[in-house]
Amino acid sequence: MVSRQIVTHGVVLPNGSLQLDPLVELPVGPVEVLVRARPVDSSGPDRASNWLEYLLASRDALEKQGVPLMTPAEAEAHIADLREDRDFTNPGPTPK
Repeated sequence: MVSRQIVTHGVVLPNGSLQLDPLVELPVGPVEVLVRARPVDSSGPDRASNWLEYLLASRDALEKQGVPLMTPAEAEAHIADLREDRDFTNPGPTPK
């Protein structure tokens, strides 16, 4: 039996699962996995000095991972859809 071995990178997600980038190109079947933490890129979101830098770095990281993000038009449409379900003429009961 020929043993194939690859090295790939990924991210451990908050739920403990592993997201590989790119997907592994091995035949279906059992595998052995060794997970080792890599140094954090000093330009990543963890090194941001304020919330805006963190937000921009986080968005950049998501875009690099290929995560689909809303366009400004999609965001506006989503906000309009949320507002459509609200009745702003009746604020509800007055707090005591």
